[in-house]
Amino acid sequence: MSSIGTDIGLDDMSGLEAPNFTPTLDLFLHVLLSRAKTTAPALAAAEAHRPLSGRTLRFLRKSSRPSGPKVLVTDPHHTRIDDGGVVEGRRSDQDMSSSSKTIRRLEVISPVPADIDIANSVDPFPIAAIAEDLNLGSKHYDLYGKYKAKVPRTTPALLSDSSSSSFGLVSYVGLLLECSYCSPQVLLSVLDELQGSEDGYYVVVGGISPTPLGEGKSTTTVGLCQALGAFLDKKVTPWSSPVVVTSYVITCLRQPSQGPTFGIKGGAAGGGYSQVIPMDEFNLHLTGDIHAITAANNLLAAAIDTRIFHEASQSDKALFNRLCPPNKEGKRTFANVMFRRLQKLGISKTNPDELTPDEVKRFVRLDIDPDSITWRRVMDVNDRFLRKITVGQGPEEKGMIRETGFDISVASEIMAVLALTTSLGEMRERLGRMVIGNSNAGEPITADDLGVGGALTVLMKDAINPTLMQTLEGTPVLVHAGPFANIAHGNSSIVADKIALKLVGKGGFVVTEAGFGSDIGTEKFMNIKCRYSGLVPQCAIIVATIRALKMHGGGPEVVAGKPLDRAYITENVAFVEAGCVNLSRHISNTKAYGVNVVVAINKFATDTDAEMNAVRTAALAAGAFDAVVCTHHAHGGKGAV
Repeated sequence: MSSIGTDIGLDDMSGLEAPNFTPTLDLFLHVLLSRAKTTAPALAAAEAHRPLSGRTLRFLRKSSRPSGPKVLVTDPHHTRIDDGGVVEGRRSDQDMSSSSKTIRRLEVISPVPADIDIANSVDPFPIAAIAEDLNLGSKHYDLYGKYKAKVPRTTPALLSDSSSSSFGLVSYVGLLLECSYCSPQVLLSVLDELQGSEDGYYVVVGGISPTPLGEGKSTTTVGLCQALGAFLDKKVTPWSSPVVVTSYVITCLRQPSQGPTFGIKGGAAGGGYSQVIPMDEFNLHLTGDIHAITAANNLLAAAIDTRIFHEASQSDKALFNRLCPPNKEGKRTFANVMFRRLQKLGISKTNPDELTPDEVKRFVRLDIDPDSITWRRVMDVNDRFLRKITVGQGPEEKGMIRETGFDISVASEIMAVLALTTSLGEMRERLGRMVIGNSNAGEPITADDLGVGGALTVLMKDAINPTLMQTLEGTPVLVHAGPFANIAHGNSSIVADKIALKLVGKGGFVVTEAGFGSDIGTEKFMNIKCRYSGLVPQCAIIVATIRALKMHGGGPEVVAGKPLDRAYITENVAFVEAGCVNLSRHISNTKAYGVNVVVAINKFATDTDAEMNAVRTAALAAGAFDAVVCTHHAHGGKGAV
């Protein structure tokens, strides 16, 4: 055990000499995180990361109780908001370990049943109970059925501010008043109320170059969080330090697309005894975020073709009358979004009637080159016969035919915008700047040029809020966004991670997954997501499987839908050792960002001790902090301990 202390620079390792002490993946992570330092130039934004100190939950609420004004909690107390105001009180260490009403340890059976059978064998806790364990009051989440809830990033006030002249949005408050079906409950932004409080530890999960079958990053992410939440449920002081490991952990995952779900790959809720439940709701529809993206994307696509049609069939005057119609008094006004186009054209006039004929022509005609259009329609299923289509063949379209096609919904740029945005106002700006093609003069045309940026934002106003769910063992999960890594950045949203880091507080853990292999998913996490968010991870996990390492070491091709070759179900240490070159490169690439690396060896039933020892030896030689065999698929959280 002393070598561990030497490696991590601890002077006092007395706690590690305790009887029956066994190092675990959880402990390695905690020791590593508590001493983690970010030094790589690639993460120069690290200086903006606040140092971790005491747990703080800054819920600022107006109390309805006559005895109290607003209460600001700034000391390390356990604080919970209920409908009556702020209720505060310090929890003891014992309370910290056992007060959760939603944590359970699974009774596992062997062989492991089908994923759907395991998911259906466990009754989920009401999501309100999960929210309560996170110290959220009913004003801080919006129920979507019994087992899902939205955790608001935006508030009505913020949205109303965004609807000022600079954004041109429909007022959310107005929507609440005008729509009888809208809930009268006014939700409060969790992230805004927690500003200034402490962040927890930030862990990213990537993987080696995968086979077509996937290597279990989602399963490992869920399994690790179940281990931290359901098994690290007592006060742990592994050395004479005041640091206390609590059971506060939140998993952050991407929302899966229905395309891969109905394809060979299947769902993305994890597997075995490490899943997000209800898994059918997780994989299908969820809270409708992807459907909102579909609607917004296709609204923009419709606006493009409609604008081309009208410009081809109407005069400048007719177009001007459509864009700036006179009111009952005969006066014309510019819509708020039109000032963006005028500024782009270098026109400073604010009265439409003052425009010259040439300025009117430049204003009303985008002159879109149909061959330059990059914006396609989307749908969230695989339909190969819609990948290339011809539009405009109806008799009313006057022969304006062009070739286009459908993409899958999560490939929309709007999905990438959702994952990178941090506020509704920022989302509005990003959506308005999206380029859909060029004019015949070669000038880029944006959504704001078409005047639909505000409408897109209104369609996306609820999608900006992450969805709260749970794992099989009752630990909380935030599901939000799901861009592909090959065409976007392949990570869940910044908003979800920021909310989670504030909710867990100091000593808590937020484990977020990066898509694809670490060469693309973790790389884009570091270079795109972290740069935009200002967040810095303290640890990176690389998931490896014997199967993938054998393939990289010269094994037969792995083909989805076909039985595995015998080489993958019998011992072959030579293939594994040869394939560890891939693992070593992933480790060195990830360490270049200044974070420590833990390799999680996702064990399958056919893997042997000799093969796993070969992986561990290669991982440590490549500079990994540790390499740990994990059986969370077969044993749930216990398998990641």
